[in-house]
Amino acid sequence: MTWIIVVICVVVFLFAISGNSKENKKTTTIKLRKPELIIKMLNREGDLHEDEWHTYIAGVPHHAFKSDVGGFCGYVANDPNNSYDKNAVAVYSKLKLFGYIPARELADYRAWSEGAVMPCVGFIYIEDGQLRGRVKILKPCSLEFLQEGFANYINWIKDTHGEKYIPRNITWVFDQESITK
Repeated sequence: MTWIIVVICVVVFLFAISGNSKENKKTTTIKLRKPELIIKMLNREGDLHEDEWHTYIAGVPHHAFKSDVGGFCGYVANDPNNSYDKNAVAVYSKLKLFGYIPARELADYRAWSEGAVMPCVGFIYIEDGQLRGRVKILKPCSLEFLQEGFANYINWIKDTHGEKYIPRNITWVFDQESITK
């Protein structure tokens, strides 16, 4: 069942970017639904130790609901409109805010990400009656790196927390017209 979800994520992702040619590989960018948020492919091999960031999502009880429990694909971006912290870095699924990179990790995360918008895969769960979240953030090294990273994390969620945390509709969605060449 999980491999079907992974295949769906990968197919949607590949379909969304299929308009890009190999000649344009160095300038590949993917624009997300929010116009100011752009993920730029690095077009290099990814390193599982250096190009992944794993963390808890701070503030989940303030932004998520029980209906959000489960896996998601999304992105991480600066949130300068945050009224509590202008340096906040938010974790989104599509355009839904789930929470933030924890304050104690913020300086290290900013150095690692160099302030760029990063794709992520994560999940919201319930522990001790509280909504909580975890996220794996990936540097967009290549499509293969993202696909492998997403698939590995989705399998980890299933193996660690059970199939119930993998919704049938988990996808990485881009607007077709927002992909630039």
